[in-house]
Amino acid sequence: MNQMRAAFDILAILSGNDDDIIITDVNQIMDFLQEHFDGELDEDDEMENLGELPQSEIAERFKKAADSFKAESTDEETEVMLEYIRGNIVNDNDIPDSKYNLMLELSAAWEFDIDEIIEERFSEIDEYDVEKDTEWDDDFLEEEDDDDADDLFEDEDEYDGDFEEEEMEEDFDDR
Repeated sequence: MNQMRAAFDILAILSGNDDDIIITDVNQIMDFLQEHFDGELDEDDEMENLGELPQSEIAERFKKAADSFKAESTDEETEVMLEYIRGNIVNDNDIPDSKYNLMLELSAAWEFDIDEIIEERFSEIDEYDVEKDTEWDDDFLEEEDDDDADDLFEDEDEYDGDFEEEEMEEDFDDR
């Protein structure tokens, strides 16, 4: 597998929809590849070939493409591909397991730490840091009473339903 085809397969598989590999932005991939790599590729034929692969064979094709690209490329070319992947593929805050597993295959073949790239990309996406304050202010927390009595009438002389004028005058004088 030549460098251009290997690069295309890697990017098409990574950027494809998890349910249907054909759903991908082929034009964006081809623009990138033509700008950075030499070679010819019929992207329509290649997408047709990838689309015909059973799901079980896509990971194997991806691994083969990753190994081929690494063997055919300089360290600088590999870095260019990683930058594209970091900026265009790892772009959501949620990476599906299937895509993450492919990225693990790529990181093993190209000897880089995928978690570092993902964390770096996510920190660039966040426009602000969200600080979570999980400490409670003890001044605002009240302990529950041991009894279920209503604290509204904690005085001895609770309202019993009868209203006596004398009791009211006594309460008034106490204040």
